[in-house]
Amino acid sequence: MTIKQYSLDGLTAFQRKAISEKGSEFQRSILKNVIEMNSDDFVDWLDHEVAENATEKLSFIGEKEMGYGGEPPRYTASEFREPPAATAATMWQAWQNMKPGVACSFAVWGYIVSRMIVANKIEAHYLIVSKSNGTKTDGRKEIDDALRVQDKDTRNKAIDKCVRSFLLRLSGLYVERSARSVYQNCPPAKVWWQHYLTKQIAASTAQENNRVIGLLRKPAVWEVLTEKMASRLTIIGDKNIRDGLVWYLLDNPIFCRKESMNALIKAIGIMSAWRALGYFEPARVRDIIAKEIAPQLCLDNLPEDTDEEDAG
Repeated sequence: MTIKQYSLDGLTAFQRKAISEKGSEFQRSILKNVIEMNSDDFVDWLDHEVAENATEKLSFIGEKEMGYGGEPPRYTASEFREPPAATAATMWQAWQNMKPGVACSFAVWGYIVSRMIVANKIEAHYLIVSKSNGTKTDGRKEIDDALRVQDKDTRNKAIDKCVRSFLLRLSGLYVERSARSVYQNCPPAKVWWQHYLTKQIAASTAQENNRVIGLLRKPAVWEVLTEKMASRLTIIGDKNIRDGLVWYLLDNPIFCRKESMNALIKAIGIMSAWRALGYFEPARVRDIIAKEIAPQLCLDNLPEDTDEEDAG
C-alpha cells in the first residue's frame, strides 16, 4: 500500500508561514481561498504553497498506490469534526492497512485530508470550527465573522484562530504541538489511532473491542493517553503498561478524569522506576495498579476537569 504524503519540510514551512503573524495577508488569503475557490482549485493552491519550500514535491511510502480500503462516504461538517462511532468506523475501514510508522506523520494526514476535499468527501471550510459554535456550523460563518470584525486587534485574533483551526484539522499543527496534535486534532488521524490501539489492547487483554474503543473515545482519556504517548519520557510508551492501565480504567471510571488519570500514571511511573513494570504481562500490571497503586492515591483534592479551549 502506497501513501502519498506532502513534503515534510514543505508542510512545516507552510504551517510556520501561516501562523507567523496574526491577521497577516497570508492568513486572510487562506480563509478567502477556503470560501471562494472550488475544491480542485483550492487543493491545487494548497499543493503549490506546500511545494514552494519543499526539497521534494511529494514523498512516497510503500509499494502500491494509495486506495481506500472501503470507499468513505461524503461527510457532514459535524461528522468529520467529531465522528460518531459509526462514522469513525468508515474512516478506519478506509485506511486500516496503514502502518503506525506512516500514520504518525502529519504530512501523510495533510495529504489524505486534502484529497478528501478533492474527492468531495468534505468541504475545506469544514476544517474551521470554534468552541463557542461547536459543530453547529460548517466553518463559513466563522470565516465571515472573523473577516468582518471592525476592531483590528480583535479581527487579527479571530483570523488567526480560524487559520489555526484549519491547520489543526488538516494535519495537526505539528510545528507547535508536535505529534500529539496528529493524534488529537486531525479527525481521521485521531480515529485511526483510536481504532489501531483498540485492536492492540483488545488482543492483549482479551477485552471486547467495543469496550476498549468506548473508553478511548472518551475525550479526557484520549487527551491524557496521547499526551503521554507523544512524550518519549513516559512509561505509557511501554505496551504492557499501557494495556494494563487501559484494562484497569475499563472497570474504574473514577480514574478516567484528566487529573485522576494523570495522578495514576505518575504513580505508575514512580513504581516502575524501581520495579520495571514493563516486564510484566498486562494482566499483572492491571492487578498491581488495582492492589498496590490506586488505593494509595487520594483523589479528594484533585480539581475537576475543565474544557480547555484549543485554537479552534
